[in-house]
Amino acid sequence: PAAAPPGVVKLRRLSGDLYLPADADLRPALLPDEMVGLTRDTGLVFLPGGLVLAFDPRTPLPPAAWLAPARVRRREWTPFPSPPPLADRLTLIERPAPPSAILEALGGDAPPEPSADAAPAEEDRPPAGSPARRLAEGARLGAGRFLAWLGRVFKNPGLAKRGGDLARKALERVPRLTDKVPRPQAAAQREQLRQLQAGDTEKAVRRAPVAVPDPDAPPPPVSAGADLGTRDPRYSLRDLLGRGGPGAAWLGGGDVWTALANEYRRLAREAAARGDARRAAYLYGVLLRDPRSAANALLAGGLDRDAAVVLRDRVKDLPAAAAAFARAGDFDEALRLYESLQDYEAAGDLLRKIGDEPAAVDRFERAANRLADRGQYVAAGDLARGKAARPELAADFYRRGWSRDGAEAIACGQRLLKHQLIAGAWADTRTLFDEAETAFAPPRTAEAGQFFNYALNAGRAFLPPDDQDDLADRARRLFAAHLRGRPGHVGQATVSQLFGLGEWAAPVVRDAAAAARVTPRPLALEAATHPPPIRLASGDVRAVVVARETFDIVVATSEAVVRWRPDSGRVEPVFSYRTGNVRGLSADPKGETVFVLHAADGLTTLHCHTLNTATGSFACMGQAVVGLVEEWVYVPPSAAVLGGVPIVAVVTETGQSLYGGPFLRPEPVEPFAAEGKSPHLLVWGGENAAWDWDTLFARCLNWPGGRGRFHTVARWIPAWRPGVPDGVTLSAPAVDWLSAEEGLLKIVAPDVDGVLHWSSFDGRDTQERPTRGASRSHPDRFLAACLVAPGKVAAATGGNEVHWLRVVGSGFEPWAAPTKVNVPSRVVFLASRPTAGEVVAVLADGSAVRLTRP
Repeated sequence: PAAAPPGVVKLRRLSGDLYLPADADLRPALLPDEMVGLTRDTGLVFLPGGLVLAFDPRTPLPPAAWLAPARVRRREWTPFPSPPPLADRLTLIERPAPPSAILEALGGDAPPEPSADAAPAEEDRPPAGSPARRLAEGARLGAGRFLAWLGRVFKNPGLAKRGGDLARKALERVPRLTDKVPRPQAAAQREQLRQLQAGDTEKAVRRAPVAVPDPDAPPPPVSAGADLGTRDPRYSLRDLLGRGGPGAAWLGGGDVWTALANEYRRLAREAAARGDARRAAYLYGVLLRDPRSAANALLAGGLDRDAAVVLRDRVKDLPAAAAAFARAGDFDEALRLYESLQDYEAAGDLLRKIGDEPAAVDRFERAANRLADRGQYVAAGDLARGKAARPELAADFYRRGWSRDGAEAIACGQRLLKHQLIAGAWADTRTLFDEAETAFAPPRTAEAGQFFNYALNAGRAFLPPDDQDDLADRARRLFAAHLRGRPGHVGQATVSQLFGLGEWAAPVVRDAAAAARVTPRPLALEAATHPPPIRLASGDVRAVVVARETFDIVVATSEAVVRWRPDSGRVEPVFSYRTGNVRGLSADPKGETVFVLHAADGLTTLHCHTLNTATGSFACMGQAVVGLVEEWVYVPPSAAVLGGVPIVAVVTETGQSLYGGPFLRPEPVEPFAAEGKSPHLLVWGGENAAWDWDTLFARCLNWPGGRGRFHTVARWIPAWRPGVPDGVTLSAPAVDWLSAEEGLLKIVAPDVDGVLHWSSFDGRDTQERPTRGASRSHPDRFLAACLVAPGKVAAATGGNEVHWLRVVGSGFEPWAAPTKVNVPSRVVFLASRPTAGEVVAVLADGSAVRLTRP
């Protein structure tokens, strides 16, 4: 057919019996003879996501084997019966007997007929609040409805909005006031929900209300009517692009709106599964106001151009729109968008795909120059060498990165050396060795070992014998200088950095190992110079979190939750309890909103406490039951702030939920899907990124636009997992992290055995996904740790010694003498306060000690 049916993937023959989707490439690329040999006996079809299908090319499959026409059942035709004649005159109108009269005639007892205005049972009604609060908020509700009516009469949107805001606030504070909402509205909402749940989809969709308010439009006026109106449920691109008229808002409804939204999502998923992309796009884009999901449904159904228009005009995601236009074959519009975004690499890929090689090379050179202007010399050189086929231009970029001596100096030097070796530029190679010998003099041990071992391994196939011997002598002299320049601090990690990456002779490695066995002189403990402990709260410490912006500390003990402000010395009560215990804490970056996970009476409840700036005290605003006491429940220590509203995630073994605002409103988003058990959401990386850690993977997640489903950008299999060591009273592992750049995360924590671990995950390069790690043990076991700088750690042992360590290779080395915390209680949590130049040690008895950072 001219147009592919929904769900059909167009294929193209790559070579032999190897097929790919028509718009896809195979990476890594195979040679023609490899492809023919791979499909000599079995045909293969490569599909996105790592799926490969096999078929037997020697056994043809005729259409009759898998396609059969439907049988048409034809019955004998008979005409419709003649209708009865219409009456000429109406003589009598009777009212049917009510059910009570029928039951009385049969001799039974008639139940009381329900009145249209009958009130629901008391247990089915929402909370009422105190009489004074109910009276005050009732007056507020009446005033709000009156202002909304005046706004409609005088066509004043501002007045109508003010009235709607008053009414909404009144209903939030006293939910019982929803009894005053017109009952026809509630009846219409529930009837729509009943029809959807009963399977009467077509009828319900024609009168389905929009279940999600438009976040970018002003609040509509409040309506007292109950007419849902009629809409056209057929697919229309204009409906997806338009936001519709101002409409009207209905008060009340409660969970009905959430239930309607869930039903719409269910119908959309079912439509997408059966290939009805247009119906799925209508449900997502019109009734759920989720244009991105609508565009994804259109892309899955092959409606690439419509999806591209939605992404461009409604979602404003120009990169995704350009890719969709390219899939649809509208190359001019895709190139225009790529040019407007200055995404010259993607533009070059598209130009190469359509056969304009000179223009593609020009775009690749522009992209490389932009990367170099941003200091990304490795990426610029790789792009110029790999896609633009300009090795001299790539060498220039590598030379610039090498001369800057920045974070990419080693990688640039290695690539520059490889270019010179291939070109046979021996004079330039010797000059590069001279520069490296000067740049990587002691104490730059790691850089010296990394560069010169790479040079020895790569130069073995290119360098002349004399130059190879000269390079080996240079490396030996430099490595010996590193070993001599660090008396008393030479360890096996240093030897591994210098001699563990190259093919050195056994006597050389043996001598280096002998030098590493010199026992260093132990550092003397400092005298106790810290101030006396500060009492924060009574009881054993259960959880501690740090406000990431103000560095205030929130502590939960077995009796209370408090916020300590070290700058002013104030200790402010947040929450107190007599029964149960605290299973987790979370705080916003300013420490003004605290989420408490409290377990009591068989249930685990999430409490939200917010700071009243007028009184300076915390008040409980909302509660939500999130699970049973015996179930595993977790909240991240740092809450996200999206659009000025604090958002907290509650993670269980069966799923995840997001709650927003002080009243813990459930956020209508699809949660991220953990692949292991007991997932921990560690970090929010902005409004569209997060990091999580479970029993299998550590993952970098993307949350497009702050809504929808989380997507995995990169994932790793760590060799360790955070834990609570024996002797620590915390209810969950304490992990400290630092995310200075988007896509880059550094974490430190002890495991359950008291071994200190540091890991760095880099999710910016989804191809290489680099990661680093370091570990260290202690006879007294490490109980708590925190990051004081990107490569420096403070770690407390069971003997109340705080060790100041820095990451060197795959281990730690001390950079200052340990500090003794001279108190009887054990340190269970460490918090770094970089603005004050100190580290706070929280003790198990609910007190804290301030330590000056060396």
